[in-house]
Amino acid sequence: MILATLQAQALDAFQALTLFVAFVTVLFGVRYSSIASAGYADLPGREKPEARKIEQAKRHSIFWAQCVPLVCLTAMPIYVFLPLAFRIVSHGLFRWWGFDVVTQSFVLLTAYLLLFFSWTVVLGVRVAARAYEH
Repeated sequence: MILATLQAQALDAFQALTLFVAFVTVLFGVRYSSIASAGYADLPGREKPEARKIEQAKRHSIFWAQCVPLVCLTAMPIYVFLPLAFRIVSHGLFRWWGFDVVTQSFVLLTAYLLLFFSWTVVLGVRVAARAYEH
């Protein structure tokens, strides 16, 4: 009974999960270059305080306008779908061989979004560190 309920919940949730995956992946791809360059590029030296201030202002803007919304958008599907993925795994529905395609795909896509969320947080922290460094 519980296994059938979990399979039905996974089937229902799978449709919404695939929309989240598509939306978040495209949004991340559009914003990645500006976020990565803001997080990894060096600030101008202290001998150029005006240029440094302008660059930090750009990074503040990128952090608040691009990083924070992206972290929030990648956190939402994790919050919604991760508990179901854990229940599927804990009840033995996740198997490497001889599996149900829907539950297996649901767990793998949730894991993908969890990794995606983690990477987005790392990038956001790097941009914040660069924007707020003195």
